[in-house]
Amino acid sequence: MKPSQRSLYIIIFVACLVKLLVHIGADIRAGFHGDEFLHIATGNHLAWGYMEFPPMIGWLAYLQNLSGSTAVWVHHIFPHIAMVAIYVVVGLTAIRLGIQQRGLILLYLGLFSAPGFSINHQLFQPVVFIHLAWIVGFYQLAGFVKTLQPKYLLYLAITAGLGMLTKYDMLFFLAGLSGLLFFQSTRNVLLQPKSWQYILVALLIFLPNYIWQLQHHFPVVQHMARLYEKQLSLVNSSNVAKEVFIAMNPIAAIMWIGGVLLVFIEKDRIIRTLGLCIFISIVLLDYKQGKEYYFFPAMMCLFILGALWMEKYVLPKAKWAFYPISGLFAVSAAGFTLIVMSFLPVEKYVALVGIKKKEVDRYPVRFADIYSKDMWHHIMLDLKSVYDSLPPQEKSTALIWGKHYSQAGAVELYKKEYQLPGAISYHGSFYLWAPTTGTMPPTVIAYNKGDAGKDFWDGYYKDVQLVKTYHNKYARDPEDEYITIYVCKQPLQDYARMKELFANRVYE
Repeated sequence: MKPSQRSLYIIIFVACLVKLLVHIGADIRAGFHGDEFLHIATGNHLAWGYMEFPPMIGWLAYLQNLSGSTAVWVHHIFPHIAMVAIYVVVGLTAIRLGIQQRGLILLYLGLFSAPGFSINHQLFQPVVFIHLAWIVGFYQLAGFVKTLQPKYLLYLAITAGLGMLTKYDMLFFLAGLSGLLFFQSTRNVLLQPKSWQYILVALLIFLPNYIWQLQHHFPVVQHMARLYEKQLSLVNSSNVAKEVFIAMNPIAAIMWIGGVLLVFIEKDRIIRTLGLCIFISIVLLDYKQGKEYYFFPAMMCLFILGALWMEKYVLPKAKWAFYPISGLFAVSAAGFTLIVMSFLPVEKYVALVGIKKKEVDRYPVRFADIYSKDMWHHIMLDLKSVYDSLPPQEKSTALIWGKHYSQAGAVELYKKEYQLPGAISYHGSFYLWAPTTGTMPPTVIAYNKGDAGKDFWDGYYKDVQLVKTYHNKYARDPEDEYITIYVCKQPLQDYARMKELFANRVYE
């Protein structure tokens, strides 16, 4: 190995080590994001699919759950592994495209300075794993475009299949591959008679999840319809562009904008082909009204191209620019990391960011994991207090009903630690796991946030009493400010009827 090549791998190693240490450090103070409770719970219900996403997250959760731990760092092991793998493959992709030392350093500093990657690569959710699938796919795509060797189509097919088992927005990456048809060299390879075999490989990998969707009447369709009704239909392209611009760090915009410029000014077939594929993915994401974080893996690819642009067109004319640019990236990376990761107590975070009090006593904190450790601890203590207050006969059969999957998931994770009964819910994938036969428990402890009051529970139990209220003063949205706990007695429905009633309300 040449010394110059060795130095590139050293840069990759150092960058990944620094990034890993930052994320491990953030775990010390962090709590769980609400969605993580659902993802952790899927590990107790292995299947080829779930109501919100494909099965990959469940398989990983199963392995994590073998530890029996409720520690945040344990349930962030796989996100950390995926995050390191992402940054390794980013570096390898840049090397494959011809990057040198300074360009690689700027690439990593630029990515580290983008706050959107920090928080999305921290949590146990499908996002970090689909980012890995995208960047591995981009790495294989670069190999194919550069060499035109069919083996890379096989690697792409395997990556595509696994990506589709991770998160369905892998489809946007695959749609971007249509850009290969616009260039004769890649088109000639794709149109060879044996190319269909690679498509078959991807379909075979994805087939078990498709069969699961078929057996469950395609819940993904209902889920997407609900997303468009409540969220995506409200998405505005200009607002999303602003959010992406901020999430990628305005200071680092020079990097990814340079990636766009490179595609237009570079005559090299490889760069133009890769750029077109990414542009197609971005256009389709915008057309389908994707939220800002849907664009992040495509932006990561543009960062790679931008680093090549800086190395080829900026640094040769202004070698001195490397130092102020890298300095700005490093300083902004440190600042954004402190803000978006859970290094500070929530009170100091509020003071540092300058969050103003809303309404009576609420400070809207965007990143829930910054305060959620204390929040869930207090909620579990409140639930235990209510549970312990029940008469022994009621206590022996009682369950906890969380209206939202995060509420049921939190109980399922912490029930041994706080000596609580099991939880049920009819929200999201918890609907799949709810009992299908038998009578509802005579007494249920029900809890929800502010978007549903006593009226919701009145439809399922005759006697509903509000017993406790928890105030979350750091809730980002007003509807999340209060958690209310009820004791519900005398069920009006049995489990079979409950399944019927919630069949079309899974995503409410």
